[in-house]
Amino acid sequence: MKKISILSSILMLFFICQNSLGVASASDVCKKALTQISETLTNTAYMVEVQKLGSEINNMKTCEYPLYVSEINTGLIYFTEQKKGNNLNREYFFSKYDSITLTWESPINIEKEYSKFCEINKTMNFDEIYITMDYDIYRVDLKSNTFSPQKLNINTKYIETSPMLSADGSTLYFVSDRPGGCGGKDIWASERLSNNKWSEPYNLGKTINTTDNEESPFLMSDGATLYFSSKGHNSIGGYDIFVSTQNNEGLWSAPENIGSDVNSTSDDYYYIPDSYGNIAYYSSDKTVKDKQDIFFVKYNPLIK
Repeated sequence: MKKISILSSILMLFFICQNSLGVASASDVCKKALTQISETLTNTAYMVEVQKLGSEINNMKTCEYPLYVSEINTGLIYFTEQKKGNNLNREYFFSKYDSITLTWESPINIEKEYSKFCEINKTMNFDEIYITMDYDIYRVDLKSNTFSPQKLNINTKYIETSPMLSADGSTLYFVSDRPGGCGGKDIWASERLSNNKWSEPYNLGKTINTTDNEESPFLMSDGATLYFSSKGHNSIGGYDIFVSTQNNEGLWSAPENIGSDVNSTSDDYYYIPDSYGNIAYYSSDKTVKDKQDIFFVKYNPLIK
């Protein structure tokens, strides 16, 4: 996301100069500054730090997956899964990072400690969250006095999981193996209608989806940058995390693997960055096979 910010700065600087000095003068006055910014863009590299979260979040009894990041209080909404016989038990938690003790606070079970979570949410101000229960998607109204998930009208007899709402609240992205896709589990989207109803879902197409499985879409606040995981697109192994951008015509760019600093030969998904892309959380079983843990990623810019 830093690259997008630098490009925006180039355009903004040119238009300011143009409006105040005219096109010719703008070219002369801004030439040196634009060259310097362009060189910064070209030479920007990143040192990527990846670390597994501590035992306050990750434990050996369950698998953990991040869902939402709160930049206001360095908080994390995540869910855990645990197999009990033939059933898969899923629970939703919230925890925040203490920058003084450098530890995560004791997690709050959002359903069982809903009042306590709502009190914390007065600062974070989440209006709603979307969750998965029994392979269907539900909406939780966080302005309600009770934890009462409401099933969405887009659910079918097929799998619907991994819901992600766009920043403007208008589009819901999710994963499904319903008919009409490209094969396996695909990423779909639906537009919000009135009364919390959703439009007929549409497939994101063959640029994003493959004949293999896709998972855990996340759209950045710019409304154009999509992170998702896939077993296709020549992944290193298992699910890898990819990024694609949508142009003004609605076309997606060829997905790019975000690299081996984050991706592994194991399953890497549920990549959830902050609004600037400086940090992110994701889930991987690269430490213990079939045991998903949450990892933290930080991108530190380096100028050559």
